[in-house]
Amino acid sequence: MSLENVRKMIAEMKGRGVGGVRDLQEESTPTPCATDGDIRAAEEACGIRFPESYKVFLKEYGGGGFLLFGAEWLSGVSKAGREMADICTIKNSNRLLNFIHPEEHEKDEVYVFPEKRYMPLREMVPFVYQNAFEVSNDHWAFLCDKEYPDNDYPVGFVLGETGDVVCVLENFEKWLEVFWQGNADAPYENTMAGYLPVLYLLYTDWKDQMDLIDLSLFEGTEEEKIAFCDRLREKM
Repeated sequence: MSLENVRKMIAEMKGRGVGGVRDLQEESTPTPCATDGDIRAAEEACGIRFPESYKVFLKEYGGGGFLLFGAEWLSGVSKAGREMADICTIKNSNRLLNFIHPEEHEKDEVYVFPEKRYMPLREMVPFVYQNAFEVSNDHWAFLCDKEYPDNDYPVGFVLGETGDVVCVLENFEKWLEVFWQGNADAPYENTMAGYLPVLYLLYTDWKDQMDLIDLSLFEGTEEEKIAFCDRLREKM
């Protein structure tokens, strides 16, 4: 983990501003930066300690609850962002996906396809709370079912339909790096906001994106689903 790399990307983001984001400047303007108190309260609500890279982003770019360059709806750690995006209310992926009766799904385990294992939904903490392009509850979350040095959790893309994780990146820094480097030439023509979300940057073929998002519709055995995800990942 390199906090210098995170700060470098933050400086570049600030330098570019959000003027190139068509029709979404207000939603994409970063909220006031989070305080240490905001972060501690959010950590207590979620039951984890955040990675240093994520805390640096929250304290030096924006406190969440805004649409990152029109492409990624970030969960918020302060009251300045969208109320529905408040991570203190969301807490974990189980509550995000089963907000009406989360207690009925406390023991639910979902499949992490890239790692070929199961883990509980309640041990995933969403730092993105919605797939803005598909207007769905697909989201990116910290995978917190075991300890990692410096709380540097891997991050996974969680399907809103099933809760399964279909894509995993090394950590939040890598997620931010994919987003920023992948959008180096943004704003792009013929896109919703001019910037692309991380999943679309990893899977550049539209059909691959939709196949992954619609994995719940895949007809076949679990082994066939795993092989299907492996083939898509090899194309990244």
